[in-house]
Amino acid sequence: MVVRAFLSHASIDKPFVEKVAQFLGRAAVVYDAYEFTTGDDLKKAILDGLSKTEIFVLFASESSLKRDWVKFEISEAEAGHIAQKISSVLTFIIDPKLKLSEIPAWLKASLITESSSPMLVATDIRRAISRKINETRPKHFVGRNSELDQALDIITSFSDPTDRPPLLIYGLTGIGRRSLAEAIGRDGLSFQRTHIIRLSEGDLLPELYLKLLASLGGTQTVNPNEQILELSNEGNISVVKKILEILKTICLARSLPVIFDQGALSDEDGILREEFDLVYSAIRSDADIDAVLVSNRRIHNSEAVPLPSIRLPELSPDSTQRLVRLLARDRGLIVSRTDAEIVASYSRGYPPAVMFAAQEMETYGVPHLVANTSTLSKFSERIFLKQLQSNPQISETKLQIMQLLSSYSPLPLPVIRDYLEISSDILTIHMTYLLDYAFISPDGVNYRISEPVRQAAYQAFNGLRVDHGKISYLLEGYLEEFEEDDTRLALGQNLFRAATLSGSTSNSKFAVTLASDLIEMAVQSYHDQDYDRSIKVGKLALEARPDSINVRRFLAQALIRKEQYEDAVEHINYLIDRGYAKHAFYIKGFMNRRKRHYKDAIADYKKSLDYGRGGVPVHRELASCYFEEGNMADAQAQILEAERVSPDNKYVVDLKCMIAIRREDEGAALKALAVLERVDDSGFYEHRRSTFEHMRGNASDALKYAQMAVEKRDRPQFEILANLANCQIEMNELDDATITLKQIDTRFSNQHNDTRTGLRCKLETKRGDIPLAEGLWKKIKSSDLGVHIGLRASLLSKKQQISSLSPEETEELKYLSKTISDNKFEKTVKLFGSEFTHSE
Repeated sequence: MVVRAFLSHASIDKPFVEKVAQFLGRAAVVYDAYEFTTGDDLKKAILDGLSKTEIFVLFASESSLKRDWVKFEISEAEAGHIAQKISSVLTFIIDPKLKLSEIPAWLKASLITESSSPMLVATDIRRAISRKINETRPKHFVGRNSELDQALDIITSFSDPTDRPPLLIYGLTGIGRRSLAEAIGRDGLSFQRTHIIRLSEGDLLPELYLKLLASLGGTQTVNPNEQILELSNEGNISVVKKILEILKTICLARSLPVIFDQGALSDEDGILREEFDLVYSAIRSDADIDAVLVSNRRIHNSEAVPLPSIRLPELSPDSTQRLVRLLARDRGLIVSRTDAEIVASYSRGYPPAVMFAAQEMETYGVPHLVANTSTLSKFSERIFLKQLQSNPQISETKLQIMQLLSSYSPLPLPVIRDYLEISSDILTIHMTYLLDYAFISPDGVNYRISEPVRQAAYQAFNGLRVDHGKISYLLEGYLEEFEEDDTRLALGQNLFRAATLSGSTSNSKFAVTLASDLIEMAVQSYHDQDYDRSIKVGKLALEARPDSINVRRFLAQALIRKEQYEDAVEHINYLIDRGYAKHAFYIKGFMNRRKRHYKDAIADYKKSLDYGRGGVPVHRELASCYFEEGNMADAQAQILEAERVSPDNKYVVDLKCMIAIRREDEGAALKALAVLERVDDSGFYEHRRSTFEHMRGNASDALKYAQMAVEKRDRPQFEILANLANCQIEMNELDDATITLKQIDTRFSNQHNDTRTGLRCKLETKRGDIPLAEGLWKKIKSSDLGVHIGLRASLLSKKQQISSLSPEETEELKYLSKTISDNKFEKTVKLFGSEFTHSE
C-alpha cells in the first residue's frame, strides 16, 4: 500500500520544504516539484495531488498563509478531511514570526509543531505515514495471551512506585518480542507507542546516551567521537543521570522505551554488566520512568538473581494453525484445517515462517504449497531467503536493496538510489514492495532491513557483497549536504564501517567510531575469510574493550587461520586464566586440528564439552577429527548429534556427505548432496559433488563441478580452489592447474603450506619432472599422512616408468604398496587436494 503526504507550502519556503521532500523521497510525498509540470492546469494538478494522499501537511509561515494557492489547498484539504478522505493533518510552523492565532481555525485542532529542522519535520511525517500503513496491515497477536497476562501480573505486582524494575523479554529474533513489548506498553502501562533503542556488543553508557539523544533528534554540538571521550571521563554516575533525563522525556511523550540488546547488557555468563546495572537500578527507583528490555537470553543481576522476565517461546501448534488461517483469510484464501495443520507443522512455531507460507500460498495457491512441503521443511531463515531469491516477484534490484541494507542499516533513500544507480521512480516501486511485505522498515527518515531478514542475509547472500568504498563515498557526500543531528550518529557509524571495510582510513569529520562497530567488523571479517583484517580490527577492538570474550575468540581463531600459533596461545591462556575454559579448550582444539594433531584436538574438544560448551560447531569439529583419524563410527555419531540440533546447517550436511563418501556409501552421499543443494547456494554443493564424482571415477564431472563451485564465489575458499587444482591435474589440464596454484599462492601465502606443496609435487609428477617433484616432496612436513604417503608412492611409480629406482627406492615403493591397497592407493592419489576440503 502506498501512503503519501501532500506538502502544502509557499514558493518562498521551497528551500526548506525541498529538503523535507528529499529526506522522505518520491514514494512518500505529493510535492509540486515531483508531481507538477510546466503548463499543467495548476488547480487540476492540486486536486489530483490531494486525491492521491491521506495526509495533508501545511508548512505555515506568514508568506504561505497569504498565498492564494496555499489557501486553495487548505480549503480543499478541509473538505477532504470532512469527507474522511484525508485522515491526518500536520501543521509545521517554520516561521518564528507567525502567531498561532493566524493559523486557520480548523487546523488548530490538528497536530501543530514549531520546527526549524527539515530532518525533524520529515521524521514526524514519516511516523504519520508509518501509522497509516500499520493501520491497514493486519495485526495478529496470536498465541501470546499467556505471556501477556504473565507480564501484566509481574508489572502489577510492583506496588512500590520507587521499586519498579524494568521487565525483560527474551527469546529468538523474529518470534514476536517487539509485538509483546508493544502490547505490554499499550495494555499494561498506557503508552501510545514504543521507542526503540538498539545496543550492540561493546556499547557502554556513553554510547547508550548518544543513541538515546540521536533517537530524539537531540542537538549534538560536539563531534560524537569527542562526546564519547568526554562522557567516558565524566564517570558513570553523571552519565546515568543524563540517560535518565532522556528516558523521562520519552515517557512524558507517552512512549515506552524499549532497549533491544544485542550483546551489550550482559557478560558471557549472562550477568548484567556493572555499568548497565547502575542504569537498571536507577530506572527501577524512578517513579517517572518505565522501560522494557529485549534480549535473546535471560539476564541475571550481580548476585546471579534473574531479572523479572518473560520468555517468549515458539508458537504452540494450535496458535500456529490459527495464525496460518488468519493470514490466509487476509489474502482471500480458504485453508482447510488439515492444510493448516500441514503448513503449521513445517513452520515450527516461527512467525516469519508462517508469513512466508502465507506469501507462497498467495503466489502459487494452497494446493501447490501443501503438495510441496519441502519448501517449508524444517524451516530456517537461510532457506527462506534462498526461496526468496528464486521468487519471480523478487527482482534483482529488490535483492540488491536487501543486501545493501543487510550490510548498512539505516540508510537514506538518496544513498540507496545512487548506490544502485537507478531513478527515484524505479526505486519507489521496489521500496514500496519491500515495505508492504515488511522486508524493510522505516527508521525515522531512513530505512533499515527487518531484523529476521538481517539475521539470515549473510548466509543467503554468500557474504555481504557490497562495494564498501562506494558506500563510504556516498555517505560522505550525503552528510556533507544534509548535516542533520538526528541521523549523524547512525550514518556516521556506517561511514566509519564502510571506510574501514574498503581498506581506507577515514578522516571524515562525519565518521563515528564505536567499539561495537569494531567488534562487529572483526567478527564479520572472520566470517568473510578476511583473516588479516579480522586480526587488525580485532586488535583495535580489544584496545577499546579488553574484556570482550567474543573478540578474543574470533581474534584467536583468525590468528590460527594465519598459522600465528604463538599469538593465539596468548589469547587462549587469557581465557583459561579468567575461567572461560569452554571457549579456551574449543579454540585450542581448533588450533590442534589445524596443525593436524587430531588426537590432541579430540581431547581438547571433549574438555570443552565437559566445561559446558554446546551447539553444532563442537560436535562438527569432533566429527571432523574422528574422520581424519579414520574413526568413521565416532565421526558418524558426532555428526548425527550436530544434525539433531541443526539439520539444515550446510557445514554439518557437507561433513555428513564427506563421511558417506569416505565410507563409499553412495546412497547416503546422494541423500546428503540433495539436502546440501537445497540449503546452500554458495558453492558448497558443487564442491562436494566434485569430490563425490571423484569417488565414482568420473574425473570430467568432478572437474565440471569444481569449476562451478569456484564460479559461485567472489573469493573461493582455499579448499574449493585446492580441489579445482587437483581436478585439473587429474584431467591433464596442467597449464590451467598452474594458473590455479598461482592464485592459491597469492591469496594463501604462509597458509596450508603442506597442501600447496603437495599439489605442486603432484603437478610436477604428472609432468614427469621427477627431480623437481622430489625436491617439493622433501619440503612436506607431515609426510606420514595417508594422502602424502599416496603422493610419495605415485611419485616413485612415475619415476620407475621414466627411468629406474635405486634399491632403497624400490624397497620403499614395495613397503608403500603394502601399506595401502591398490584400490585405496588409486583413490588416495586422485583425491589429493580433496582430502583437505572439509568446510569450516
